[in-house]
Amino acid sequence: MAKCGAWCLLWGSTFDRKYLYLAEHVKDLGFDGIEIPLTTQILTSLPIRELKERLSETGLAATFCAGLGPSQNVATNDKRKQRQGIEHLKKCVETVAEFNSSVLAGILYGVWGGFSGNPPTEDELNWSAECIREVAEYAESLK
Repeated sequence: MAKCGAWCLLWGSTFDRKYLYLAEHVKDLGFDGIEIPLTTQILTSLPIRELKERLSETGLAATFCAGLGPSQNVATNDKRKQRQGIEHLKKCVETVAEFNSSVLAGILYGVWGGFSGNPPTEDELNWSAECIREVAEYAESLK
């Protein structure tokens, strides 16, 4: 049977200790899981231990989503931006692993909302793939 989760930013613009109640609330609404966005701000303030306890108590699964900002663009030849994107995604992968989750969704291959109006070039696709490959290899090493 298909499972359905709730995106936690429906209730606020971040996720920190004051939003821990959402685990019970989302469960009471009938959802099977909760999706937590891993922005730079949330990654630094996510109450991992407490959230894991709440999820265990409620039986909810955790899934995660992320996006890359302009300074984290992996689809560019700017090595500094690529490295910032890779490091952000590695932190996301570490958090996903901490929750024994297997889902990190989102715009992971380029800048969130960074549309040029043209299809990506072959170079951009290759830069993105190279960076994502590094993150995927890192994720595999965490198993």
